[in-house]
Amino acid sequence: MVALMVCNNVIEAHHILNRLQNEGIECFLINERITTLMPYLSSPLASGVQVMVHEEDVEKANKILQQDVHLD
Repeated sequence: MVALMVCNNVIEAHHILNRLQNEGIECFLINERITTLMPYLSSPLASGVQVMVHEEDVEKANKILQQDVHLD
């Protein structure tokens, strides 16, 4: 698994997670709790909430998320 992207908050991370899962991409979040409980430490220690995907799904996941940006 690799980090697809880093989110500054849990809401954004869950939105991305749900979007990718709805498209059949297996993914999960890391650093969710520390970013929620101690947001002032998330940057120096945990680097925000990371969305993790299988390496072979990175390109597909990026295309899905780019489509969402163009629809907004």
